Amino acid sequence: MSEDLSKANQLVAAMATRNRVAVMMANDVRDRRLGDAEYIERLSRLMKEQAESADLAAATVRDASVDAARSLENYRDVLTAAADPVTGGQEWAVADRSLTTELSKTENAKLLRDDRIQMTIRASKESAMHTWSPGASMSEVEAACERFWTNHEQQDRQRSLRLGSWTAGYDRSRPVTEAIRAIASEDTLNRIAKTKFEQSQALSTDPDSPAGREAARLMTVDRSTGVTRTQEWDRSLGRDRSLAKVGPDMTGPGPDVTGGSRSPETPGLD
Repeated sequence: MSEDLSKANQLVAAMATRNRVAVMMANDVRDRRLGDAEYIERLSRLMKEQAESADLAAATVRDASVDAARSLENYRDVLTAAADPVTGGQEWAVADRSLTTELSKTENAKLLRDDRIQMTIRASKESAMHTWSPGASMSEVEAACERFWTNHEQQDRQRSLRLGSWTAGYDRSRPVTEAIRAIASEDTLNRIAKTKFEQSQALSTDPDSPAGREAARLMTVDRSTGVTRTQEWDRSLGRDRSLAKVGPDMTGPGPDVTGGSRSPETPGLD
């Protein structure tokens, strides 16, 4: 029994360390010390290791406490659900950094009051990681897990579009995109539309050009978060958006996006 408890304590200590690392990584990505793609990859690996440790810890403590084992298994299940590449949670730190850059302070304040954004935060990968903490009681962990499941299920419903008897699956970024459309100014929406048009044009015209590769890189993450990074796209083109024509006309002359060398306080998770 003492050997099992010692092993359980080692597993819990490793889990606590991963929680601290997750917080530091989220801060690094918001402060631009860590790139989006690297953060996404590292967080995914961290969550997998955390789920494995939770599973082992649950098996180790079962004889001593069935309730503690069940709590750890629930945490494991939360991590597994949040990590799913289709129905799982967002990497909120990435979306949050983009929103802080792309939207005005007034728009951000409105956005963070939107129920769809609060749901996305509470169903995020970061939120899943912190449903358990070493100092939390079993009842606190269970309450945090229940809150995650409620928002996870709500997100799953909102990411789908029902067309009569047929349901079309959308990805988890849909609620964020819809929330942005609901609160953004006309100028912001025009800037987003222009960026999407230019990126699609670059990708279809010459995907192997510098602009085509940059469009593909940005669009991959933007589709996941629901946030279009217009400023980072502008920087890749060497353009100051304030000097560009931004309006409903998306078809007029614009910068060359077909090639050439061209030199980018979140709310709590509870």
